[in-house]
Amino acid sequence: MEILINFLERKGWPREYLPEELKEKYLAIDWIAVNLLFERRLKTRQLFVYGKPNAQKSLLISLLKRAGLRIYSVGHRKNDFSGANDFFDLWVIDEFIDESNKYESEQGINPKTLLTLLDGQESRLEAKYERRLIKKENLPIILIGKKVPHEIRKSESPLAKRLIPLKFQTKSEVDLARIAATFYSAMCMRAAHFSEVENPDPVLR
Repeated sequence: MEILINFLERKGWPREYLPEELKEKYLAIDWIAVNLLFERRLKTRQLFVYGKPNAQKSLLISLLKRAGLRIYSVGHRKNDFSGANDFFDLWVIDEFIDESNKYESEQGINPKTLLTLLDGQESRLEAKYERRLIKKENLPIILIGKKVPHEIRKSESPLAKRLIPLKFQTKSEVDLARIAATFYSAMCMRAAHFSEVENPDPVLR
């Protein structure tokens, strides 16, 4: 948060976007804010962002990273988690492929490993140039793809139970500083609402 505040101070505290200006992108920003503020219980659902290649899915993540959010992006070698650790704010798995069997064969990640990651359970992960990583924290994870995978469309499938689909379908003029201000505003509003609730439960389910 300190990095984000310093960034906004350097930019002169720009005006945040309104929800109607960002549309579905605001929902993604709010989801990230909530999942960073509050404790995540095991099997709290993660976010699956999908849409056409020009829908600014990866752009939004890139802007938040430039503003100071610590984001770990799983590379094209999906069985290689080099550089990953529990100190990132957010993990992103990009280019999520449609079918689960295709995902396993072409991208190298074991489906059981993926489900364990999404659940927030302790996970043993491979790293090409490092010793095996043991991920212990229940971190928020965003998957990015072009369309809703078949396994998510099946309501009772393991993936469907672990993901919230969010379609990106509008293209907006997005400014780095204003995106950062919008994220900071979302964090503040969620924290303020929590402080006003009687007998609050700071745990996500």
